Amino acid sequence: MNKKYENIDDALFKYFSNKEVPDNISKCIDNAICSNRKKHGKTNALKKAIITIASISVLTGGIVFAKPYIEKLFSRSHGVQQAVKNEYVQNIDMDYIEKDDLSFKVSYLIMDDVNFNLVFDFKVTENMNNYQGIALGNLKITDDKENQILYSTEGDEHYKNKALIHGQWEIIEKENNYIRQILRASSFDFPESNTLNISFSDVVVYKVENGNVETKTYTGDFYIQIDVQNQLKNRNTIHYRCNNKYVQDIKASNSGFVVKLKSDKYIENIHLYDGTGNEYKLMYNIQNKDAEIKKYIEDEWIVFFDACIYDKDKQFVLDIDGNKYTLEQEGSTVQRISTKEKPIVPEGFKMVETPSSSWEENEDGIIKGWNNGLVIEDEIGNQFVWVPVSDENITYDGIEFKDDEELELYKYGGFYVARFEAGVPEEVETVKNDINEGTNNIVGKPVSKKGARPWNYISYSNANESAKQMYTQGNIKSGLLSKKKAELIVEWIKNSNFNVNDSTEWGNYSNSVFRFDGVYSVDFGKSYIYGENISKNANMILSTGITDRNMANNIYDFAGNLREYTNTQFENTKYHYSVGGYYARPGIQYSGSSVSEQYAYADNPESITGFRVCLKLQK
Repeated sequence: MNKKYENIDDALFKYFSNKEVPDNISKCIDNAICSNRKKHGKTNALKKAIITIASISVLTGGIVFAKPYIEKLFSRSHGVQQAVKNEYVQNIDMDYIEKDDLSFKVSYLIMDDVNFNLVFDFKVTENMNNYQGIALGNLKITDDKENQILYSTEGDEHYKNKALIHGQWEIIEKENNYIRQILRASSFDFPESNTLNISFSDVVVYKVENGNVETKTYTGDFYIQIDVQNQLKNRNTIHYRCNNKYVQDIKASNSGFVVKLKSDKYIENIHLYDGTGNEYKLMYNIQNKDAEIKKYIEDEWIVFFDACIYDKDKQFVLDIDGNKYTLEQEGSTVQRISTKEKPIVPEGFKMVETPSSSWEENEDGIIKGWNNGLVIEDEIGNQFVWVPVSDENITYDGIEFKDDEELELYKYGGFYVARFEAGVPEEVETVKNDINEGTNNIVGKPVSKKGARPWNYISYSNANESAKQMYTQGNIKSGLLSKKKAELIVEWIKNSNFNVNDSTEWGNYSNSVFRFDGVYSVDFGKSYIYGENISKNANMILSTGITDRNMANNIYDFAGNLREYTNTQFENTKYHYSVGGYYARPGIQYSGSSVSEQYAYADNPESITGFRVCLKLQK
């Protein structure tokens, strides 16, 4: 066959749609290139497949059956390579099957729940360096349990396939009259087969060059039977829990990692990381029982990542639209590391005794001041307060939690929040005049110390990044308060007999009246001065922790002064929930309880908005 077309896309597209092309040849090339296409149009999936064929890397050299060589055959996938390193691969000992001047055999098999890789060796009289590849027509793979692993056909038979991604061929070696190709397929649940039955009707040697399509076809009833060895039947599969409502199941196999979701909304981004932040490659992203990638999903959504069980010692973190979830192995017990009455003290921190809260233990081992605001301090004087959380304050059923935050609260019995509003970095603390967005809207390391200049005139993104930078190593991380944790603080303070509906008497609001000593501002935070026995009777911004009057359970300025960003977005907008109210409004209008009533615009640095850092324990 030799017909001129304008380009490679048109040439191959004719194979799919032109009635003049014999059906068996069309299916053959269809199977070799990609089954992920529409019947009546050129698609991106088709174009990508063509590019893949055109850019195949060719390995040279003789056939060596050593493990390093076998690993090279599967170099496209980290997961499959790890399976080979751990001897999860079957070397198939069979003679070549001959047909005229064609001979072929199957040489290697990898098959677990997620991946099916089959390596074919072909020999022909033609010089394969002059051709692009070999395709198999009407390829069908079944097993002894009547499972249809793969059938390269259209119509209802296609939907019986266990393979969700199939028909993806890659040349891994080509020299003279010899070519080795690998067939890849992926699924959520390939069966534990004892025998594989492989049949096909045509072997097509093909090339497309400058718009010319050229083929040579060998027709016959070809059949191969493979007895699957025990190492491929005795699989290791680990299931994981994820505290996200869309996730139905997660599993790691000997060679792969797959996530099954169910949602009627489009999930914009999904990523998989290890515990140190390294990202695993996303292999495929498909709708169940339809190998064509779709933007809008209707039912189950299957996502494949290039990880495997041999990575299990690395912590897996799934990121869904920017929300990170630490995965827990199913069957594992969630250990409680500390309790609300006896909190853990992170490495690098020390316990601080205060008049209202003591770290001394009672005879039963309970910390005396556990419910009054236990204070810890790092090596440079930043202080944090323990917020105890009872089981009644979090929603869980056994060990099935809604999100990572609830899991953290369960593990530790509470959390640490900055004792003070975030102060500006120490290198800019000396700036007391001409303060504005230009001086403050930066990324730096905040402080949580008494008497610091509160950090306002900062955008949400810079506040969020600065909060993260406070602690980045060891067994703790840091970040902004979440809306949920802010609400838990409000509930805790309320239970300690503070009025959270009108916080005028324990906060800094426009209608709050009290006296203080310290640094303050009367011009919206543009300049600061020091004073003693100052009467607070106007719109003033106060340095952090300036008076014990504005303290609740050892937390300063939670009510008023600056309202504080949380990391919780308000619906699908640029606004984020804020907490606590601010100096220019009365305490009854924006009280300490008004977490859900205030929204701070992320891109608008203001004098009224600051932030507070929260620790995330990670022992």
